[in-house]
Amino acid sequence: MDKLGNIIAEYLPENVSHIIKISAVYKYVVGERIWKVSKPVKYDGKILTVAVFDNIWIQELSFLKQDIINKLKSEGANVSDIKFVHRFKPLTQEKKFYKRTVTEKEMVFVDRFSSFIKDDSLRQSYRKALTSYFQRYSLRDFFLE
Repeated sequence: MDKLGNIIAEYLPENVSHIIKISAVYKYVVGERIWKVSKPVKYDGKILTVAVFDNIWIQELSFLKQDIINKLKSEGANVSDIKFVHRFKPLTQEKKFYKRTVTEKEMVFVDRFSSFIKDDSLRQSYRKALTSYFQRYSLRDFFLE
């Protein structure tokens, strides 16, 4: 029985198939920490292009370049050079949501709805929750228009 990776590789363009195989080897060679900040993006038969999320890491990886090439070769990857480029941001565990500016009309809505709550602490918490809602959604979303 064939592995799924081998079957898929038959149907992908050769350059895509190579980069997928090299990505797996690259992750093994450089380790988890470096894998989080750099990803192989292009392979032209000899030169591997690796996207790195910031210039400091590019500098650090340039010192490790020959060692990485040697390890890749020992794992069967035919890489003679690595080109590091600044191109992507690392994956983070927390999701960052778009914050929009709360409109004046939405703030009037927040004030009116919270004014019915007598307890000051509860009213402030409710105001904060509604304001946070309007930083992501509009008044139109609130009423499902």
